[in-house]
Amino acid sequence: IYPYLYNLGEIINISDLIVSRSGAMTIIEIENVGKPAILVPFPFAAENHQEYNARAIEKANAAKVILDKDLNTDILDKTIIELIEDKNKLKQMSENSRKLAIENVEDKIYETIMK
Repeated sequence: IYPYLYNLGEIINISDLIVSRSGAMTIIEIENVGKPAILVPFPFAAENHQEYNARAIEKANAAKVILDKDLNTDILDKTIIELIEDKNKLKQMSENSRKLAIENVEDKIYETIMK
């Protein structure tokens, strides 16, 4: 468990399952490498955008969402075990995650800001 990762891309690449908040850049990293995720949206994010991000990924069957208010060790453990024991589910979630990726998204964000 880390409070913040400066090498997020590296860590995501070597992981089989991601447990994370659901900020936009984190979602982009997860989708770019096609990883399944358990997302816990930060409940105090502006306009609840992290939950919207997480729900979109969940709707595409690429992630599971656990709301912060519902998070406890039992629920998290159960969800992790359920996923890692079902290799087909993890594979499908990975494929679904990768399908959501937008190529060169950082460049597109930059271009939009510059306009």
